Amino acid sequence: MRKLASVQQISNLQPIIGADKIECATILGWQVIVQKGMFKVGDLCIYIEPDAIIPRKEWSEFLFKDNKTKSKHILKTIKLRGQVSQGLVLPLLSEEYKLGDDVTDVLQIEKNDLQLIEEKLLNAQRKHGRLYKFLRRYIGRRFVFKTLGQSFPSFITKTDEPRIQCMPTVCRDETDTYFQCTEKIDGQSATFFLRKREGILKFFSTFIFGVCSRNIFLTSKSNNNYWKIALHYNIEGRMKKYAKQMKQKGIDIHTFIIQGEIAGPNIQKNKYNFSSLRLFVFNIQINGDKLDNEAIQVLCKELGLEIVPIISNFVKLPPTIPEAIRMTQGTSCLADIPREGLVCRNYNKNISFKIVNVDFLLKYGE
Repeated sequence: MRKLASVQQISNLQPIIGADKIECATILGWQVIVQKGMFKVGDLCIYIEPDAIIPRKEWSEFLFKDNKTKSKHILKTIKLRGQVSQGLVLPLLSEEYKLGDDVTDVLQIEKNDLQLIEEKLLNAQRKHGRLYKFLRRYIGRRFVFKTLGQSFPSFITKTDEPRIQCMPTVCRDETDTYFQCTEKIDGQSATFFLRKREGILKFFSTFIFGVCSRNIFLTSKSNNNYWKIALHYNIEGRMKKYAKQMKQKGIDIHTFIIQGEIAGPNIQKNKYNFSSLRLFVFNIQINGDKLDNEAIQVLCKELGLEIVPIISNFVKLPPTIPEAIRMTQGTSCLADIPREGLVCRNYNKNISFKIVNVDFLLKYGE
């Protein structure tokens, strides 16, 4: 789970040209503007990541001096005196804290996540009749609802890559590693799966088909973007057809997972100006094995689905994280806007992370 606020160490301090009262601190791989002289290299501090929603408390009152009516403050990427700053650095609030301690809940910090807000609304809107509740409680728990009873299927990894800044040694440790890089799409993460039925219910149908947002298994067909995409592309039919073709070739598929990003109207302000919803696939797993970009591209063509734009399948990381962040600069493959960033993966080493484009964050106030 992501630590929005944690105890970290100041690894570097650098002056900012033309600034007498502030300097740039490095925490993990993040660069943050701090008051000059407040910290020394090696000091422990509380670091709060960007996208955090900070409540109005005694320790955070200085963030609200320009607006005394606000009750919450969202940390965004800013640029001051030519220096980009991401996050907030505070002195330790207790001497009992140790390096790495997660203080997110202690400080009552939440993530500014539009998809998470939508998921909470979806979850609140899910209503089940008495028959459903009776079957689930007394009859179907072991058979019918074995998979449906979980907030998110346990056999699927959620689509939430860490930022490269949270992996401060990756550029140094993986100097000779090649990564496959795709464009990061600003949308909603979705998961679609087929799983072979077990027990007596396998005689009724071979597979269970499921639709998930990033954190919720959406058990019933409803008027949300995830099911709209599933029905528009007939993803269930296409996945079942492919599984049948593989069965004829002697390959038995028991778990088939497709994950992608939905973009379009009413999603993240539709920065790509799409006229309708579109799905961009970035991950496919068959029987627990992840396909690489080339294999995903081939299978997506067969399934009639779009893959996220591939930037390169042979990328080496530069020596430092700031240089890696500069790699993201450029125009999106989908529209005439700055691309949101890159997602980098090495399937052999099972390493993956995202690098977000600072130009994108500054342009859209994120």
